[in-house]
Order: sequence, then C-alpha cells, then structure tokens
Amino acid sequence: MKINIEEDKEINNLEVLIRCRSKDEEVDRLVQRIKGDGERLICYKDKTIHSIDVKDIFYIESVDNSVFVYLEEKVLETRLKLYELEDKLRNSYFVRCNKAAIINLAKVKLLEPQLNRSIMAHMDNGEQVYISRKYVKKLKELLGA
Repeated sequence: MKINIEEDKEINNLEVLIRCRSKDEEVDRLVQRIKGDGERLICYKDKTIHSIDVKDIFYIESVDNSVFVYLEEKVLETRLKLYELEDKLRNSYFVRCNKAAIINLAKVKLLEPQLNRSIMAHMDNGEQVYISRKYVKKLKELLGA
C-alpha cells in the first residue's frame, strides 16, 4: 500500500482519496477505520450514562441476556445486542471470537494457540478471551495468517 499526503492551504475540510484497482473488503475496512475514528457508543453503569470511544473497548461480552463492554479498568453495560454491535463494528478492528464475545484486535497483546485448535487472546489489560475453533479461520484471514 502506498500512502501520499498533500497539504493544500486552500482546502477547508479534510479530504481522503483512495485509489484502488477494485473496491473490496480491505478497502471497506479501511474506509470504516477512517470514518470510525472517534465513533462513540452509549453505555450505562448504575444510573449514569457514559459515551465511550469505541477504540477504548477491549472486548464485548454477552452474559445472561445482558451485554457488557470491557474497558481498560471498568465494565459498562450497553442496551445493544451482541449481533447489533458486531454489525456496527464489522469493518473495524473488532471481530467475533466466540458465540458470546467480540474482541478488539487492536487491544490484543498475544494470541496463544490451544491444544483443541482454539486460541487464547491475551489482552493489553491482562485479561484473557477465548477464541473458539469456529472463529479461528475468520481471525486468521483478518490477520493475513
């Protein structure tokens, strides 16, 4: 990939031009990453409402019909369903890792293969998230492995 940056004093708004042979999934992900910078998600803790930047999310987990958002040092709840969040975040660094969780690949420190062909993701905040065999192939495709 080649990146060119041009400065023009006459331009008032930031403009991004992507030149490609054909618009594919990689281009869609790139566009989503550019657009998603600063994207916010509404979450709740007790009676307070939090607006969080999605890039601060380590992983999202569904437990007993509730969906929890795990940040570096706190856990919040969202009213969105896991499949809604998966769709909302699909072209970013987030990927489904098991039937009850989505992880942010940008927050993964280490991926450790397990004996049963699953993977244990070690997150930057010290937590571990299980990636089931069903989702390993998709993960490898995203990582180019």
